[in-house]
Amino acid sequence: MNKKRFLDLVLGHEGYYCIWANRAAPDREDTEIKQKFYQTVDELIDAAQDLDADGWNTFFALATYEEAGSRKTNNAK
Repeated sequence: MNKKRFLDLVLGHEGYYCIWANRAAPDREDTEIKQKFYQTVDELIDAAQDLDADGWNTFFALATYEEAGSRKTNNAK
């Protein structure tokens, strides 16, 4: 099964999609974190592949969101 088909099956079809990523910060002891929102599954896949290629541990949220910027429960669609 390809990525797009899989994500189409497990994610909602309305709202914003979210990627959360982390990696060890260069020359630091802490971790860098990114959280980004996308309007389409294709954008989500492209961003995940780019982050992975740059050494990020990349995850996607299983919910979709009313507004970009927050994964809090009250924003879940």
